[in-house]
Amino acid sequence: MESDEYSSETGVASENEWYSYLEQFDDANLYQTISYGKNSKGGRHLTHFILRKGNKVVAIAQLRLFLIPVIKKGIAYLLRGPVWKLKNEDENLEILDRMLKALYNEFIIKRKLVLIVGPNLYQEEGKDYESVFIRNNFKLKKLANKRRTILIDLSRSKEELRKKLRRSWRQNLTKAESNGHILEREGRNNFSILNEIHGEVVRRKAFRTDLTVDNFSKIQNDLPDNYKLDIMLCKSHEEYVSGLIGVNIGDTGLALIGGTTAAGLRHAPNSYYLLMWNMCESARAAGCRWFDLGGINPDTNPGCYQFKSGMRGREVTYLSNYQASKIGISCMVCRLLDLFLWVCNKLRR
Repeated sequence: MESDEYSSETGVASENEWYSYLEQFDDANLYQTISYGKNSKGGRHLTHFILRKGNKVVAIAQLRLFLIPVIKKGIAYLLRGPVWKLKNEDENLEILDRMLKALYNEFIIKRKLVLIVGPNLYQEEGKDYESVFIRNNFKLKKLANKRRTILIDLSRSKEELRKKLRRSWRQNLTKAESNGHILEREGRNNFSILNEIHGEVVRRKAFRTDLTVDNFSKIQNDLPDNYKLDIMLCKSHEEYVSGLIGVNIGDTGLALIGGTTAAGLRHAPNSYYLLMWNMCESARAAGCRWFDLGGINPDTNPGCYQFKSGMRGREVTYLSNYQASKIGISCMVCRLLDLFLWVCNKLRR
């Protein structure tokens, strides 16, 4: 697509090329890496979309295509994108507007697919992101759940952040630091140890999750060195009691997956405070502006919410998924898929 000084192109970028693009943006994230895309559903059908203003790359997006064989109709899915906030530049909504126009033209008009976008944006006062999607023919996807999380402002000093912690949270952290727990960050077997810890947590709490340590282990193998996942384990009395995976890409560090064993809850109940605090400090050391505690749901997981809210960060709600489509085969496929997922969720409940 070409319009005024803007132009766009689509195809499969090389890894070096794609990661060089991601380096230019504050809102770069794990979900827009080739490694995450390849190791996710639909990873065999990745495509990259690039928007330029003149010769300058101003926005990018990695999409996964779910297509019916032969007729090549179906869904284009963009997770935590597009990526459009250039480093060292003021946020420019015109770029987001132009990117959405270009994506609509490519995947709806030309390819006749359904386009689903899960933006890496949260609701902020004075920033009307929703209207940019709506005026570009995107609608809120009805079945999408709103994602909430807590952001820690890393522009504060370490002392200020610690002082701001809820008193009980700070006391638990102090106890963990004085109990002689050992933190391990480098180790050949870190993923297998964390897999055992997380597996025990899932069985104990009987919750369903699509995130697995094994998936992150595969993603880690293909990530560039400066994008590698941060794996922390906590050891008490020669026994691994808790673990946590995080990642620092763009201007936001992110806690991904972790947990504490039953033995850890009995003998080292404060160990996870030590892990989360050190993961937060790791994000600061990597130059991140924010640390995302990895999602909250006070209704379905009140214990986790109580723990994370103790860090006294800012609770935010991310934008829901948006969908754009034209009447046709792709739209019918998407509606049938939505119906199937709705039935599955009803049965699961």
